[in-house]
Amino acid sequence: MGYLGRANFFSLLSEHVKVVPARPDPTIVAHYQGSSRGLVEFKSIPPQEPEAAYTIPRQLTDVLVHATAAHPDVDQLRHTAFTIFAELIDNIYNHSQTPLDGFAGLQVYRNGGEAQVVVSDSGIGLLQTVRPKLPLEASQSLDDAAVISKIFRDGVPWDEDRRGLGLKQCAAKAIKYHATVNVRLANCSIQLAPSEHGYQTAEMECQWDLPLLQGTHICFYFPLT
Repeated sequence: MGYLGRANFFSLLSEHVKVVPARPDPTIVAHYQGSSRGLVEFKSIPPQEPEAAYTIPRQLTDVLVHATAAHPDVDQLRHTAFTIFAELIDNIYNHSQTPLDGFAGLQVYRNGGEAQVVVSDSGIGLLQTVRPKLPLEASQSLDDAAVISKIFRDGVPWDEDRRGLGLKQCAAKAIKYHATVNVRLANCSIQLAPSEHGYQTAEMECQWDLPLLQGTHICFYFPLT
């Protein structure tokens, strides 16, 4: 409860949700917001306010770069991180088709040697967005895990402007820093581990039959060294 309160969870939790034994008072930790070098508190991404697509990636990037300040090319890391986070948040505006807010946050685990960055929405889901764009044969023959792998490995362009390659480009940038990716979909969680040849199906770990969780929730795990 203490951690979730500090991470701004209860400030963003719907007032219709009952918290037991009692909902913590968010004003107690309000003055700590934005002061940590190891935490970006949960941020709301309102679909009607696209300016969040610029401010939140910058906040996530600043904390990640500070946590990995010893990286030999910190300027390139800053550019890469901002590009990844901006793309993930931009997808909420362009593809989620939900009136509900998305969320993003970051936690540095120094003892675990990694930083976890999550961008989450309650929309129609990544598979529902991408499957209609696939050729009919591929859509029918590929299972969910294979489609996710294809998104991150090959991309799924659907027009002459080559839209649909954003997650592939994110993966290409993240893999240079040996980042692991976890994609949580409606009833399954798919983890993609980096390999010499990119995020491959053979490197994927899948967990199925999870409780229903609408939308798309993507977490990047960046090693600190």
